[in-house]
Order: sequence, then C-alpha cells, then structure tokens
Amino acid sequence: MPELPDVEMFRRYFNDKALLKKIANVEVGDSGMLVNVSPKKLSDSLVGRAFVSSERYGKYLMARLDNDSWLVLHFGMTGYLQYFETLDEDTKYDKLRIEFIEDDCLVFDCRRKLGRITLVDDYEAFIKEKALGPDPLAQEFTISDFMEALDNKKGSIKSALMDQKVLAGIGNVYSDEILFQARLDPSNKINDLDQTDLENIYNAMIDVLDVAISKNADPKSFPEGYLIPQRKKDGKCPRCGSDLVKQQVAGRSSYVCPGCQKKK
Repeated sequence: MPELPDVEMFRRYFNDKALLKKIANVEVGDSGMLVNVSPKKLSDSLVGRAFVSSERYGKYLMARLDNDSWLVLHFGMTGYLQYFETLDEDTKYDKLRIEFIEDDCLVFDCRRKLGRITLVDDYEAFIKEKALGPDPLAQEFTISDFMEALDNKKGSIKSALMDQKVLAGIGNVYSDEILFQARLDPSNKINDLDQTDLENIYNAMIDVLDVAISKNADPKSFPEGYLIPQRKKDGKCPRCGSDLVKQQVAGRSSYVCPGCQKKK
C-alpha cells in the first residue's frame, strides 16, 4: 500500500503534470470508488476548472481547484498516477481520467479498486471528519506531540504507528523500517517503552520518512543500512547480516532482526 513517502511522490508528480491546466473532460472508470459524489457531479465540478495547488496529509493527496474545492485521492493498495501526452493513451485499470485542453491527460489507476475519490469544500474539515492523527512530517509536529499522540495508547508500538488515528501516513512497511532504525522489536508494548525509546522512535521516524522522500520512495536507492530492501524471504539484516525473521504483529507481517532489535 502506498504510504506517506509514496503519496508525497504522487503529489510532486501531480504538481508537475497537472497544475494550472484547464480541465476539458473527466471520465470515471469505476463509480464504486467515489465517496459522497456522483460521476456527474465530479465531472461538472472539475470541467472548466484548473488545479492551483496540492497538499498531502498522511496517505491522502488533496488537489485544490481554482474555486477552492478539493479533489481528494486515497490510493488504497495499488493506486498510482500516470500522465499521458496524448488522449489516445490509457492504463489498464483506469478509474479516473482527467483530460486537459492541451489534449494531454492524467489517469488514476487502481487495479484492486481499494482507492477512494471524493470532492470536498473544506480541507481541514475533511481531516477532522476522518479523525486522522497528525502528519509526522508537518512542520509543527514535535517530539512532544509524538509523546502526546501515544499517551494512554495500549498494544504494540507497531500497531500504534500504523493507526491512522494516532499518526497519519505510516503503514506496514515503513513502521518496520522505523523500528529497525530505532533498534526496537515491533511487538514491544507501548507501556514497556521508556522516554529514550520513544525519542529514538520519533527521530528514526522523521529520518526514515525524509530519506525515503529524498530517494523518491524507491527502495533500490535506499541507504545500505535500510531494512526495506531486505523485507523478503531469505532477507538478511543490513546491519549484522543475520537472517531476518518474519512474524505477525498487529495482524500484519513484520520483518525483524532478533539480534539488533530489542524486545523488552
């Protein structure tokens, strides 16, 4: 599933390919992915308009139109954006197609249909309605805010990091990387972690997300000491070379180095 770094790449791609272009036509490939908006209303709201800016909040891409409404995209498990210079090109699982007056287009492809598309008038109200936690890369998000977000939470630290109501944007893959860099087992209970542990997690979280974005969210470009390229069968710990162990934490598959990640 696309996580925060992936969606930030989608946002930058969107800005490069779609900003300030007048929209000529909109086609919805699967109305089942629309939330609180019909295909006709979506088309009527976009055609003749232009996107003027974008924001990313957690795993959501929000594109502001020149009438101050917002197109909101969630990419689900398999969603991505694809730009085409001509209108005769397309993707196999086209779910939303936005055509511009220059006869180019941007397509939202989502093979497993788990993505979501909606239109909202109020960006902040949408975040509040979804009860999303803070975005870890928001400029104002401090270590104190991180501690507060985890305050009184129970269960494993991995579960908390993936809970979108606690923090918006982190999923299964990046929670593993963050906890690997913090040298903590993902099954550790929050109540068993001390302040130093939480500080290490916060610092690792910011570093990992920043590095992933700087590397275009491409695991092949990640530093040698990163776990994500080794999250596979027969993967080796990039720190000590030991075999990684695959275990279930919070109902998800986690890759752990038992030698490098402390279990409290």
